[in-house]
Amino acid sequence: MAGLYLNEDDSNFYMSFSEREMTREGLEAFIRGYMRGQVGAIVLNPNAQRASYDSAVIEPIWSGVGKDEDGRPSFRGKTLGPNFQSWTTNARLLHERGLNPYKIWLEIIRKEGLEGWISCRMNDLHAVDDENNVMHDAFWREHPEYRRAPYFGDWFGRALDYGFSAVRDYRMALIEEFLNLFECDGIELDWLRFPACLKPGYEIEDADALTDIVRRTRKLADAKGEERHCRIKVGVRVPSRPDDARRLGYDVLAWSKEGLIDSVTVSNFWPTTDSDMPVEIWRGLLRDGIELNAGLDINIGAYPSASMIPCTAAMTAGFAAEYLHCGADHVYLFNYMNGLTGMSNPKEFTEVLEKCGEKESVYEMPRRHVVTYTTPRPVGVPMDCALPRKLDGGWQNFRVNLGGGTNCRTGYAVIGLKEPLAEGQAFSLKANGADCLETDEMFNLDFPPHVAATVIRQIPMRELHDGDNVLSVRLDGGEATAVWCEIWLP
Repeated sequence: MAGLYLNEDDSNFYMSFSEREMTREGLEAFIRGYMRGQVGAIVLNPNAQRASYDSAVIEPIWSGVGKDEDGRPSFRGKTLGPNFQSWTTNARLLHERGLNPYKIWLEIIRKEGLEGWISCRMNDLHAVDDENNVMHDAFWREHPEYRRAPYFGDWFGRALDYGFSAVRDYRMALIEEFLNLFECDGIELDWLRFPACLKPGYEIEDADALTDIVRRTRKLADAKGEERHCRIKVGVRVPSRPDDARRLGYDVLAWSKEGLIDSVTVSNFWPTTDSDMPVEIWRGLLRDGIELNAGLDINIGAYPSASMIPCTAAMTAGFAAEYLHCGADHVYLFNYMNGLTGMSNPKEFTEVLEKCGEKESVYEMPRRHVVTYTTPRPVGVPMDCALPRKLDGGWQNFRVNLGGGTNCRTGYAVIGLKEPLAEGQAFSLKANGADCLETDEMFNLDFPPHVAATVIRQIPMRELHDGDNVLSVRLDGGEATAVWCEIWLP
């Protein structure tokens, strides 16, 4: 299989296109837009709390949607916003025309020799601060007693607690419907939408509740595969750090040892890709034969309170080159969609699909290796961020993994600052202990708005190497704050 997995979520298509494209031809044209380059698997997500098709298990997204006095779609007495109007109207229109998008897309994907997956969001929490939002299923709304920690007052506190058997049965009914309804090559349990499924303090104690879901899914997939004379894979999308996953209740090692899963996608939650996922450790922990995917998100951010920006092709290439070098079998693109959610530059999106799934092609691309952070962390575990960093006279060090393909590449160290340097402040930069050089090169690089100034120095030839490299930064005179760090390989 080619190197890229691509996830299409439950709302993007309906929000991004007009009613006249809600046809068999429109559906086919859309999905074929992903079937290019190094894409080998397309992962279709039909649900959040509700479904974007006429499910018999959970409410379809258009359920209960009427019209306001001006004829606009409304729900529970509130006029829907433009995106929700499009989503509910277009999904209903396809249903009325007898078109199930996921059946059609899977048929086309598999006919063309790609893998077609169905992904189940296990605990979606979008907009749960609004009890009357159209995204919420009746089960969640009518059973506040099943919420894991409502006293938190945030989205995560309002998540369903899988420690309750009723919650597990509720989700298993949808997984069973997916397997009965859709002829797929694999079913993914997306534990990162959202990564809070057990009562705080009971995540390890109640981890068997989540293992029960994976075990029951494996049994259903095997039975359906036997009926269809094929193997239906079971995949999971989980937090990027093994111990964080364990302390959140996801006992991936047990799932691996018991033979319950065929693939593992390790990933950050949101809003950034993690630049330091321990892929090598995951590879050593998982049973032989399990596919390991490195999950990338469309956005990038340096630390939790920092502004985020969409990834460019060069940023995506940086992450892909790193994780393929570290042992990932595939790169998994999340939120890289054709529509409102995705890359705004079609040329760069095409470049990602054509080059970011294989070592040979991604190593040759311009690459930005940006330092980011890890999320989620288990409740009570502090965030672990390299930035922001105060610069005040001593050496400050940043570790940057370049992956492979660095031989004879010219590289540049890039430090972003919260405020421009004052007159007379001297800035020193080393790469792996070697002094970086002043440069007159000008680069058109995108930065988030909180980066007020940048210092860019050329790294001495042959100083960079595959894998980890260390940038050392020192400011002589006064103080400054580093809010961005990367190595740029043009």
